[in-house]
Amino acid sequence: IGTKRSTFRRAAKKGGIHVAKSEKKEDGSCRKFTEDEFMETLSAFLKHVRRGGYTKFPSLTNFSLYAKVDRKTVYNYIHVYFPNIKKDVEGMLSDALVEGTALGRYQPSIAIFTLKNWFNWTDKADINAETDNKLNVNIEVV
Repeated sequence: IGTKRSTFRRAAKKGGIHVAKSEKKEDGSCRKFTEDEFMETLSAFLKHVRRGGYTKFPSLTNFSLYAKVDRKTVYNYIHVYFPNIKKDVEGMLSDALVEGTALGRYQPSIAIFTLKNWFNWTDKADINAETDNKLNVNIEVV
């Protein structure tokens, strides 16, 4: 461990590794962004993807590289710290993926696979109907 740690420190000092500065919060977690800053950074990343001609795939991994934070940290922002932003994040990423696919920058089969697995898109509507198997009949004799 000592060798790995000292190698990491040397690389960090030389600028080879960027370590995001985090702030320790009252609950013991370390966060670099507020909720608004996180969403602004995601918007900036997707703008970067669009301006770059969709050469980068709009994934959370690429977003974490852009934001200079660990992918697990991004996961924690979405699922632990600010779970109310999950649908917005998914919508923004899926929109960028669909746009890039429509412009021919991403393979449709990969985009479809990604949308189904990451964002729970389906080919058909799922209908869930429940019944109690009872029939109510009213007969009126006149």
